Amino acid sequence: MGAFLMMSQVAHLVGYMGVAKLGGFKGREGITRVSERRLRRLVRYAMQRSPFYAKLYRGINPDTFRLQDLPPINKQTLMENFDDIITEPGLKLRDVETWIGNEKPSDATLNNRYKVFKTSGSSGKAAILVYDIKEIWKSTAYEIARGMGGNPFLDLPRVFFRGLIRKPLGVAVIAVIGPHHGTASGMFSLIPSFFLPSKGFSVNSSDEKIVEELNRFDPFTIVAYPTKLEMLAHAQLEGKLDIRPKYIKTISEVLTPSAKALIEKAFGVGVRDTYAASEAAVMAGECQQSNGLHIHEDVCLVEPVDKHGNPVQEGELSHKVYVTNLLKYVQPLIRYELEDVVSVTNEPCPCGMQTPRIEAVYGRNFDMLWVKMADGSFRHLHPQGVDAHITLVKGVKNYQVIQEDFNRLKVYILLDPDANEKKTLVEVKKSLLHTLKETGVENAVSLDITSVTDILRDPVSQKIRRIISRVQPAF
Repeated sequence: MGAFLMMSQVAHLVGYMGVAKLGGFKGREGITRVSERRLRRLVRYAMQRSPFYAKLYRGINPDTFRLQDLPPINKQTLMENFDDIITEPGLKLRDVETWIGNEKPSDATLNNRYKVFKTSGSSGKAAILVYDIKEIWKSTAYEIARGMGGNPFLDLPRVFFRGLIRKPLGVAVIAVIGPHHGTASGMFSLIPSFFLPSKGFSVNSSDEKIVEELNRFDPFTIVAYPTKLEMLAHAQLEGKLDIRPKYIKTISEVLTPSAKALIEKAFGVGVRDTYAASEAAVMAGECQQSNGLHIHEDVCLVEPVDKHGNPVQEGELSHKVYVTNLLKYVQPLIRYELEDVVSVTNEPCPCGMQTPRIEAVYGRNFDMLWVKMADGSFRHLHPQGVDAHITLVKGVKNYQVIQEDFNRLKVYILLDPDANEKKTLVEVKKSLLHTLKETGVENAVSLDITSVTDILRDPVSQKIRRIISRVQPAF
């Protein structure tokens, strides 16, 4: 890549970052105007360039429609209509799949223009997602700018000029590493290394190897699964790891309060949680107040809905969400269904950002738990409550809960090295019985608690799912 082209890309990135940073602090009406303008532009483009959307939106006026007027789509719809959804006629699923099958470096691009991602497919058939390079740059700008926090006029020059005259501020990404994984290859691999070097660490690598390489890399920013950050926090407190990151961001898995407290204690900096997906990049992120995740409404719309697709009330848990990526034109995803459970509030945040906030995200590594009562009714057992009552027990390093029927929970505990096994398991049971009693299901659930030497990751996504339910009520 020529020097002029690299400098041009960096200039564009910094420009996008400035727009992204300042955009988050527009008034509520200003953000709504921007998102509505971008939505109408996207819908109009999709109707003109995509045979699928032209047919799906037949009869819809692009100037007057409401968001709820647009039929939602899901992963199955996306893959069954791939060629007709794509707005670039030369891109065909057959060719994209062939390209994916060839070995290539993480920064490889299709036709020198497109990044191709493939979801894990842990909930069924994998989705193939195509982004134009400019769409990646814009998404990356929003990720960096809004993920950094602080003063919008000081952060950006600091990153830019330090990258030019001193050691660049490196980003360590601990995730599934590969050319088609969104986090590792999408957000950072295309940024020139002299400006913002990034290094991928495979989640499958041994803890010892990750610690050793992080000590050498000495990152300014860490982006990682919370479970891996917990491991690093233990290593830092034990003196095996010696790094001083200024920013820590979590991805993919749910960040629990206990994990957040441990990580912040170890590194002495705040941990910023994010809500992201390969389909929509970073949809929301924490501010310095750690008061929920601000939805980036000017680049992505997030609709919490019930099982019928109707909007849920503020503060109510959704059954799923519809997301619309307002930056994605090559393969428009408009009201695209994600199987996440969220609750959203419109209460003002002291940080000054005027966007709705996601209070909680479930459905990634926390399944919803339902208990069948004696009268045949079902009662919800809150996964966050289960998590809190387990992780607060001294001696618990990690855990996994598996529900194989409505009235039984298998609990697997990974102990700290110096923990008393018998005492710790007794305390875990006592703590769980307390939350069962609080929920009114103590007589309807049996507990099977055992210690293990490791918590297994999902074989496809390589993420740790802490609370897994293999049963769901039919309602």
